[in-house]
Amino acid sequence: MSGKRVEQIDIIKGICMFVVVLGHSLPDSTQIIKGSAVFYLAKAIHSSILPLFFLISGFVATKCLDEVSIDDKISSIKKRSLRMLVPYFVWGALFIPLRIIFAGYTRFTYDFSEIYSLFLGNNPCGQLWFLYVLFLFSTIAVLFATRKNIKFFVPISLMVALVSYFVPLKYNGISWSNSLFLFFFYFLGLFLSTYKEKIFSCMKLWMFIVSLAIFVFMLWVISWVFYDGYGYSLCRIVISFAGIYMAFYIADALYRCFNEAKLVSFIKEIGRYSMDIYILHSPIGVVLRILLISILGLGRAWFSLVYVILGVFGSYLISRFIIRKIPVLKLLLLGMSTEKKASVSEK
Repeated sequence: MSGKRVEQIDIIKGICMFVVVLGHSLPDSTQIIKGSAVFYLAKAIHSSILPLFFLISGFVATKCLDEVSIDDKISSIKKRSLRMLVPYFVWGALFIPLRIIFAGYTRFTYDFSEIYSLFLGNNPCGQLWFLYVLFLFSTIAVLFATRKNIKFFVPISLMVALVSYFVPLKYNGISWSNSLFLFFFYFLGLFLSTYKEKIFSCMKLWMFIVSLAIFVFMLWVISWVFYDGYGYSLCRIVISFAGIYMAFYIADALYRCFNEAKLVSFIKEIGRYSMDIYILHSPIGVVLRILLISILGLGRAWFSLVYVILGVFGSYLISRFIIRKIPVLKLLLLGMSTEKKASVSEK
């Protein structure tokens, strides 16, 4: 696998995009009946999908471990700034007037007095906090991590995760407690990327079954015992590990058994466009929420179904056949340079 794309990772990213969009389509936790199927689905997604995403982001960023010269590091940070911060600020600027115009249809009103918080990860396009935090994590990795010392970052970042619960800074769009919790998984992914040739040889059916059992048990624990607080934070580490192993096992099984199938090929294609889909699915969700729920009065189930379909497939088609074909849109909305070898994909 060394030197070439890891297709199982594309499969994981493709599957995760469907899960992420589904998670964003679900109602707020205060609107979910405790003990319902939607309640458990939301708990399962929200407790484990972000750790998996950050781990994968670190896994595909392995090249930064070989950037040892100052020039290489500066160049790498510039590329990451382009890919992550340009769409972060452009979409943020576009969403400010939309938040004001459609204030009656959104959960959060926009307060101009907090515009400074855009520079602290609080984006009017809520989901884009991911780009901001990912840029910070990747910049730290570029500046300080190497193949020799990456193993020391894992226990350090784990300690950060263990104390992250006590960080109070929080906005509508971002919780820094949650972000610092995810710091561990990014560097764990970066560490695992140094074992690309071996990582999928550890995929065993019995370990998948054990992971599934742990996941189900911990889902019950965080639903009824430690549903918030520091206990939830600790349990989330365990359920995240179980979810990560399950995702890797399923991706490897699909790759080994059905790699030539059209469905798996399409999932890999979605995975290759995962960053674009993540950026674009939020604006689509805003439009659908206003149209389907606020105007047409359709139920949440219809909204979720349409959102998952259009959020994933619509974003993919818009990116591939429209935005990537127009250089200025490609640059501003996706943060992709018009020079073919200048872009960085971290997701």
